[in-house]
Amino acid sequence: MKKAKKILLQAASLIMTAVLFTGCYFPLTLEQKGWIKKIEKYYPDDSFEYVGHSTVSMGCTSPSCISLESENFPGVDVQVYEKDGELYSNYPLYYHEEAVTEYITDLLISCFGCDYVEIDMTDTVDKPLKYVSDEKYIRNYAVHHYIAYVYYEEGRPYPTETELEEMALEYFQYITTDNDWQGNAFRLCFRRPGDETHGANLDMDYQFGLHDGTASLYNAKEKYYVFKGPLEDLI
Repeated sequence: MKKAKKILLQAASLIMTAVLFTGCYFPLTLEQKGWIKKIEKYYPDDSFEYVGHSTVSMGCTSPSCISLESENFPGVDVQVYEKDGELYSNYPLYYHEEAVTEYITDLLISCFGCDYVEIDMTDTVDKPLKYVSDEKYIRNYAVHHYIAYVYYEEGRPYPTETELEEMALEYFQYITTDNDWQGNAFRLCFRRPGDETHGANLDMDYQFGLHDGTASLYNAKEKYYVFKGPLEDLI
C-alpha cells in the first residue's frame, strides 16, 4: 500500500512538473472552432491554421485565447478571444497597417510640409475581429501610436522653430479627434536625409511628442523644450 501511494505521489509530481515547464494544454472547443470559421469568413483573402492556445505566462497557455498562423502574415501569432460577447484579435492591426500608415504619412506631410516620412507603428491594442473597411477602421479604431522619422531634403527651406510650433499645434487638432480616448502616444523625429543613427545616438533637429496626455516640442540640437505641458492647455 505504501509503495503504491509512493508511486502515485511520484506520478503526481511528474505531472505538476510537466505543467509548469512544458505548459498547460487545452482542447479546441466547439465555440472556438466557430471563431476560426468567422475569421475565415471575415478575411477570405487569407488562410489560417490553428496552432494551439495562446501562451500567456510561465509557459502556460490560456484556455480562452487561441493562436492561429496566417498565410499573409507569416511569423505573426494571430490571437483570437472573446470579450463581453464580442470577438477580439490582433489581426486587424496587421490587416489595416498599410492603410493606417498611409493615412498618418499623408497627415504628417500635410501638416509639416516635409518631403517624406518613415513610420514604425507601435499600437498593440487588440481590435474587434469583425471585418471593416480601411476607412471605417481608421475612423473608429486607428490611434496615433508610433515613432515617425520626418525628413526634409538637404537644401530645402527648413521650418523655423515658430513655424514648427504652429505646425505641431495644427497636428494636435487632427489627432485629438482620432480615437484619442484609446491612448495616443507618438514621437516625431525631425531629421536630415542620410542620417542612419537610432536610439540614444539619434541625430535629429527636433522631437515632437505626446505621451500620457503631455505634449512637447523639444529642440534636440540646443537641448531645450519649445513647449511642454498637458495637451488640453495647448489646444
